[in-house]
Amino acid sequence: MELLVVIAIITVLMSVLMPVLSRVKEQSGAVKCRANIRAVYAAVCSYSGGYDNYYPSAYYYNGLTLQGAKQYPVKPLDGYRHFSDIISEGDYIAHQAFQCPQLKKGGLPPANTVSSNLESGQRAEVEGVVDRQALRNAFAVNEALFPGYCYMKGFNNADRASRFVRSTEIVQPASTICLTEMTGMWKRADINNDGVCRSYMPVHAFMALGASLKEKFNLNMAGGNSGGNRPCFEYGPYTRVTVDMLPSDAQRYQAASRLNLVGSNHRLGSDKTANFVYADGHIENKTLRQTIETFQWGKKVYSVKGDNRVALP
Repeated sequence: MELLVVIAIITVLMSVLMPVLSRVKEQSGAVKCRANIRAVYAAVCSYSGGYDNYYPSAYYYNGLTLQGAKQYPVKPLDGYRHFSDIISEGDYIAHQAFQCPQLKKGGLPPANTVSSNLESGQRAEVEGVVDRQALRNAFAVNEALFPGYCYMKGFNNADRASRFVRSTEIVQPASTICLTEMTGMWKRADINNDGVCRSYMPVHAFMALGASLKEKFNLNMAGGNSGGNRPCFEYGPYTRVTVDMLPSDAQRYQAASRLNLVGSNHRLGSDKTANFVYADGHIENKTLRQTIETFQWGKKVYSVKGDNRVALP
């Protein structure tokens, strides 16, 4: 009888303690994740300080060369180089810091990686190639500040070339997102629905006016590739993503917006949240929706050449 009482007491205690221990573990993971994203931002600043305050590329094709008005290679046959590798080169940070313990295996694998690092159902974009990227990545930069892969107009039919951005250019840095957490669901990074995890992609909250439906989230396509006769936009060639465009959790799997890559890895009350690092260095834990409601993704698309104004939706 006494044994039954003891067992009953232990059962009650366990039912009370397990949720508490689960929350403690989750909070511990959130703290580590926040520390890692802070370290990544610090490494970006250290890198930037050595390059006249310019932010690094978000990514580019391995073997990038510029010859006259041409950019090579035209296809990523040797894979990609990601900002996690660029800022690691100067010993500013280790690849392991790009992980978040609350995500499966710490984050998403590269598009091209060793077979043992592929997710179930994932295939390498280029067989036998390994990207220059952290083995697992949990963080993404804001492409409006960190230029993408296109540095020449006309490259892959781009109407606009990317440009490097100085941190000192940012208007209202305390309300401009610099980097954030990525989703832990690799299928959301399968943008082309071809089994490739494009975790090298940066995020942003803009749409290119004049671009095709397929290319509207490609910042280099604003105005369309019209042979120099691109349309004139009175208020700017870009517009903002608005709250009503945000997909629900059920829809996010198939959403085309780059915001589909933003994580919701933590909890704040009943809300699923992510850590966002702003251009002045402070961090806020909030929902993606909150960053759109007060629009915190940039006053303009800094990382493209030419007219980079943003028209209000």
